[in-house]
Amino acid sequence: MPVLITVGLLGAVAWMALAGRAKRRSVLAELAAHLGGQAGSNDVRGALDGVGVHLQFTTRGSGSSSTQWTYVDCPLPPGYPLTIHLEEHGWFDRGKIERGDMVDVEVGEPAFDEKFRVEAAPAEVVRRLLTPEACAYLLRIGRVELQTVGGTLRLAIRGWLDRADAAREAIAITVAMTRGVRAAHTAVDAEVARPIVGDAYRGFADDRPVRAAQAARADEVAKVEAIRRNRAATQTLIVVVAMIVIGVMAALIMVG
Repeated sequence: MPVLITVGLLGAVAWMALAGRAKRRSVLAELAAHLGGQAGSNDVRGALDGVGVHLQFTTRGSGSSSTQWTYVDCPLPPGYPLTIHLEEHGWFDRGKIERGDMVDVEVGEPAFDEKFRVEAAPAEVVRRLLTPEACAYLLRIGRVELQTVGGTLRLAIRGWLDRADAAREAIAITVAMTRGVRAAHTAVDAEVARPIVGDAYRGFADDRPVRAAQAARADEVAKVEAIRRNRAATQTLIVVVAMIVIGVMAALIMVG
């Protein structure tokens, strides 16, 4: 009897795995048609509204600590400085923000600002990208991250979106934010005052303030990235020092 139970359990697990794989392949095939692209075994590539899309089912970690994630990647338009690293607030974020070791852009949506840390720049561009619709989606979807990675905007959602409607919604949100990057920069530029220079009959708007504002936004992006690098270096140093201390203490205990 125990053998039969074991065989039955293994059979049930195998059947569930095969059923899940078949469901994912069906969803990917449907998404490929939606995006006019091609589906792989665990991903699909295509385009929506002129924006490239790569959706993939992936796994973080290994063994019992592994977790399933869905990534939606869209290439960002070149020439528009942007960095975004959005995730849920951690226990010690407030102190880091107050010390200047961390940046948090607030978008004016209380529930959203309370839940998420938006380490991003340029702030005025990011606020335009995180529309009320985008904020509502990110609040509703569960465990989620949003970040710029290697020239792409990545929406990462905990779990595999093996329903076509949920996957299409994630793609639509990511595409909308990606398409909004150029327009957001243009809108911020439009708010910069440009004095009229020249005589009364041949005057023209001076573009130097706009170029200065664009340079300032690029500097803002560089500053946020530098803060993140410094924090990562500090965290690595703390881990190394802690390991050395533990090793020394263990050696002393063994000697003693």
